[in-house]
Amino acid sequence: MRPFYITTILLLLLYLPNSYAAEEAKDTTEKTKDVFLGVGLWTRHISPGKKTNEDSDLVVAGYDSWLAARFINSYHNESYFAGKLLYAKEIKPFPAPGLFLRGNLYGGIIYGYKKIINVARFTPAIFPSASLGLHINKKNEVGLEILYIPTDKGGLFSNYVTYRYRF
Repeated sequence: MRPFYITTILLLLLYLPNSYAAEEAKDTTEKTKDVFLGVGLWTRHISPGKKTNEDSDLVVAGYDSWLAARFINSYHNESYFAGKLLYAKEIKPFPAPGLFLRGNLYGGIIYGYKKIINVARFTPAIFPSASLGLHINKKNEVGLEILYIPTDKGGLFSNYVTYRYRF
């Protein structure tokens, strides 16, 4: 199965009603402060062109609900994102202790695109993601996050490994 099909299925499963998950649901927008780091693994475009970049070299860093990212965009230009985690919902549908699914919604500004609608190369952005993670203990968490970015050609999925430290 192609990676973006797996990503789509995970995103859809995260938002399906689940009575067990509803009991365990936890709103994570009101949480302790944390430091967040992420490193990109792969990027897949739904309708790639001949010269589309599929290796974003994504690096993400954040504090509390604010984050900044550096990546190589679809057109091979260095780009930056600055934004905020607008909403997050964590569910624990698995019997394994510490294992969770989380849905996120990010919003912010992307800089670096020349070929899409922008003002001085700044473009507003809002995109959802889903993550599968593990609470190692009360302060440490690791995860695999899959991000969907809508585009005029159907969008793209980007996957990255995350580490979060709470204090």
